[in-house]
Amino acid sequence: MEWELNLLLYLALFFFLLFLLFLLLFVVIKQLKNSVANTAGALQPGRLSVHREPWGFSREQAV
Repeated sequence: MEWELNLLLYLALFFFLLFLLFLLLFVVIKQLKNSVANTAGALQPGRLSVHREPWGFSREQAV
């Protein structure tokens, strides 16, 4: 009786972790697709993309 309960718990834990793994994989793939789409959109020749440095000054001012 006890080993059946252990088997049930291990199976439940296994499927729960498998579900979390697939969920994480789905989120990562979705983020990668968004990142690739944003990069492709920013590199189109018709669009002007303003590149701002995170520390507040541009490369031209640094020289």
